[in-house]
Amino acid sequence: MIKFVHTADLHLDSPFAMEDAQKAAKRRGELRDTFSRLIDEAKKFGAHFVFIAGDLFDRRNVTKNTLDLAVSLFASYPECKFIITPGNHDFYSPDSVWEKIDLPENAYVFKTPEIEKITFENVGDDCEKVNVFGYAFTSQSFEYSPLSGESDLCDTSDTINILCAHADIYTKSSANCPITTAQIAASGFDYVALGHVHNGGEIFKAGSTYYGYSGSLEGLSFHDCGERGAIFNTLEKKNGELTLSSEFVSLASRIYAVEKVNVTGAVNGEEIKEKVVGAISKLAYGDRVLLRVIVSGDVSPEAKLDARAIREALPDIFFIEIVNDTSPLFDCEYLAGDLTVKGAFFRELQDMLKSEDPRERAVAAKALRYGLAALSGGEVIDFE
Repeated sequence: MIKFVHTADLHLDSPFAMEDAQKAAKRRGELRDTFSRLIDEAKKFGAHFVFIAGDLFDRRNVTKNTLDLAVSLFASYPECKFIITPGNHDFYSPDSVWEKIDLPENAYVFKTPEIEKITFENVGDDCEKVNVFGYAFTSQSFEYSPLSGESDLCDTSDTINILCAHADIYTKSSANCPITTAQIAASGFDYVALGHVHNGGEIFKAGSTYYGYSGSLEGLSFHDCGERGAIFNTLEKKNGELTLSSEFVSLASRIYAVEKVNVTGAVNGEEIKEKVVGAISKLAYGDRVLLRVIVSGDVSPEAKLDARAIREALPDIFFIEIVNDTSPLFDCEYLAGDLTVKGAFFRELQDMLKSEDPRERAVAAKALRYGLAALSGGEVIDFE
């Protein structure tokens, strides 16, 4: 029996595209904190291996503090083997970070696009033999499957065979190492630890092979909503029969969330704010959350959304991004029959306002809002 942790897509030193530079810097620090917490949990678990399936780093240029942290964390747990597959963000090349970092003896990095094997003897209390396989992205793209044509890589005895792979199993023509579940099923591996797709946490089975994405260790954007963490596995192989126990462990410092608030009928900015703040307050989000609020609905053309006022009214939430998806509510029936320049202007845009293309409708609505404001001699209101 062996114990191992499956993680991926840590993206250490990610820049975090946020308006608040201080909060972006704080998030980078939290990524490092979560990495440290992962190693602490691996120690408590008694892991024999930690598989990092790509994108440990977010880019090829990494800060010295981050490199020093990685080296010290690996060295702090010499009983564990750290297996690293470079991904599309931290791909291997002769001038990459992988040639500059002085890793301890218990950390292994694959450096070629062809599948390599490392064999470990006498692992765990049962003295298991474990074959670990992997490969590396050697550029930002990897347009073929390294499993294609491979069928005799694994020992068929009670040896445990694990592949650490940064790959895309969902897009057939992916530029990020397209691997199919059929190839996984035919591979002979006992477990395939996948990285690249940030949503995960669940283990599946193809043929006799267990596989899955751990997901990103920490959310990096509003595409990564919900809890994030790593998969802690116990695997036993006797007489060719596998027994796997897996648990997803949440480790993230913060989580991303997206909420949509309909403010239809609001006649001014204050009403928009009240509707948004009222709806979000009921959800009791706190300082752990980075929240995107999509404000939708039909509002008065004079109603101006004030994103800053909304954020200031929700101070307990760590970060709030406001997306304005409202539409101005015009008296279209009146404008259609208006004989003034305003009516003529409306009729010129009428077909676009009814277009099946949402982008064309949005452009027409914005043009109408600006045009009517200008014709009325008023201030042009920008909802963006």
